[in-house]
Amino acid sequence: MENLTPEPENCEQFSNDVTYGINFITKGLLYATRWRYGLVVKDDEKFTIPQQYRFGECEIRNERHYRFSPGVTYAISDYRILEYSEQSVKIYDFHENPRWSGRNDLLENPCFTAVCVQTWNLERTECLSESWGYADRFGKMVIPAQYDKATDLSCWNIGAVKQHGKWHFIYALTGERIDDREYDDVAICPETGYFSYFAKEQGDGRGVIDPLGNMITRPIYGTMPHPMFDGTFKTFVKKNDKPIFINRQERVLDMDTETASATYEEAQYWNPDFRRSEEDLFKCNIPCIIVGRDGKYGLVAHSGRQITKLEYDNIFEYDIIPDEKPGMVFRVTRDDKWGLIDDAGKEVLATVYGCIMSGDSEHIRIEQNEKLGFADLQGKITLPPVYERLVMNGEGVAAGLIDGKWQIVGTEGKRITPPCYDTGQCLGEGFFLVTVGEERYTVDRLGTRLPFVIDNLDESIWNDENLMDWGKEFEQNYLPAYRLARKGIIRRDGTSVIPCIYDTLYPLRPGRGELIVATLHGSSGVLDLSGETVIPFEYDRIEQMPPHATTITVCREDRWGELHLDGSIAYPLEYEGIVVPSTF
Repeated sequence: MENLTPEPENCEQFSNDVTYGINFITKGLLYATRWRYGLVVKDDEKFTIPQQYRFGECEIRNERHYRFSPGVTYAISDYRILEYSEQSVKIYDFHENPRWSGRNDLLENPCFTAVCVQTWNLERTECLSESWGYADRFGKMVIPAQYDKATDLSCWNIGAVKQHGKWHFIYALTGERIDDREYDDVAICPETGYFSYFAKEQGDGRGVIDPLGNMITRPIYGTMPHPMFDGTFKTFVKKNDKPIFINRQERVLDMDTETASATYEEAQYWNPDFRRSEEDLFKCNIPCIIVGRDGKYGLVAHSGRQITKLEYDNIFEYDIIPDEKPGMVFRVTRDDKWGLIDDAGKEVLATVYGCIMSGDSEHIRIEQNEKLGFADLQGKITLPPVYERLVMNGEGVAAGLIDGKWQIVGTEGKRITPPCYDTGQCLGEGFFLVTVGEERYTVDRLGTRLPFVIDNLDESIWNDENLMDWGKEFEQNYLPAYRLARKGIIRRDGTSVIPCIYDTLYPLRPGRGELIVATLHGSSGVLDLSGETVIPFEYDRIEQMPPHATTITVCREDRWGELHLDGSIAYPLEYEGIVVPSTF
């Protein structure tokens, strides 16, 4: 292959200008690195991908890419893609949707964004037409540019589009229309993903539509009702009026309209990084501010509504949120005693305990008279505080120490085993490493002894976490496991699949765990989930496959090539240099 990739130092001549690196992707192997390019172009400089390549690829902004077709002339101008033809030039302007970023899992939550496509004459002095659609992060149009206008998308990939003078809502992955409603104007609130709308037949003001496209309020307000984190909406009857707060039934609430923290000496906002997922933000009633004055603390909603009086010596967010019960609970102290309140200020556990510690999504550990037990988040004592130690497993089971012996108990109160172990270590996922005398073995959440020993389930301490995207289907049924720092795979029911003898294991294709790259004594091969060898252990390195690829990139004795999934040769191992599979 002709060397078209200049060394990084050769690109210094462009250091004072905006430049873009274009990867030339061959029709066979996938040659690409992050710092070497087939072509480096300046802003507004024309270029053409040669016909002998499969396509060209370029990152244009913040991990947003574009794929260029061979034989077509392009330019990149101020992060916009210009596509030339004999008659005109099309300008693709990709919006940066604030609801999405590189931190999202692109295999599960693909990044879509609104795109404006303008057709200009060749001199770019007259705009002939403008249309809108939606594209993925690689520049591929998933919804053709067929609309007069389009908003950014909510976290549910719902967007509003304008056609024939009216707006309606669509699902951006398929273009399917959400309902038959039409609006005169729609705008998105980028911080929350809610939409504002105007419909003159319903009122002469603004209303709210949620991130799923459902109407919340009528269009009767002077400004867009802004969603608050406690389930209310802040708005104005008329512009420049005093703000009011309404609920989803459009009832005006009687509350302080000043900022919630203005009348307090201290205000601790709820940590936004702790959100379980974007969708929970829109359906949970979460009080976001812990406030204090004169050494006493309480809860206040973002809208200013008082949730509790200033009656506690301290308030702490509880760091586990129940999955099935949206909301939060808070640990509180008063007179050196601990209790629990919910996000409505209701007392869940009386403030009588020596300490309240984290548990799981349904239970919390309580301490009384230097003994530990469990209570649920509705205030019921499920396991009386009789244990000297109580170590959580995270799967509704725990190891408890009583009278010098360990036993396995359920957080709901069930004694699973008698107190019979000399030591007990929680491995997580419902498994325990225990000892009886000199004997060491592993038991599951039912107390059943496994026919093999595992001593660790914490994958992150051994491997690069970026490789370990096994996918939901794998994680529902399987677990990577370790024994003496050697890795294997077990089923969640405790049966062995792949013995713990391998140096490394990681999924061949990110997000899908049916084929596994394994390393044994320095040689790499591929296994399936039954432990059978698919690719023999005769390679120095095997790269992870991109989601779309049909071949596997391998290396042996510094020579690179590609294999089919059955192990046969797709491209012989005769190429030099590093081959990094493309992520697209």
